[in-house]
Amino acid sequence: MIKIWIIVVVLAGTTPDGRQDLMIFPEPKFETSPICIDHVRENTMPLIKETWEFYGNRTIEQIYCVDQERFLEFMKPKPAEYST
Repeated sequence: MIKIWIIVVVLAGTTPDGRQDLMIFPEPKFETSPICIDHVRENTMPLIKETWEFYGNRTIEQIYCVDQERFLEFMKPKPAEYST
């Protein structure tokens, strides 16, 4: 199975409910982590500018290359989040 890597930008600080804002770049997709990392290094400012266009001029905590399948699994709501 081929892994797909995507870019995720994590913004500094938390939302009122204690979560962190993320900017997910589903495109372009990368076949390996090193290729993704090279792309991020070469395109850091365009990624930050696009994030700022969406969120405003906020501090960027980190930019990650992540395995898309693992990221999507991680982002699925957990049953405990539905309890009252």
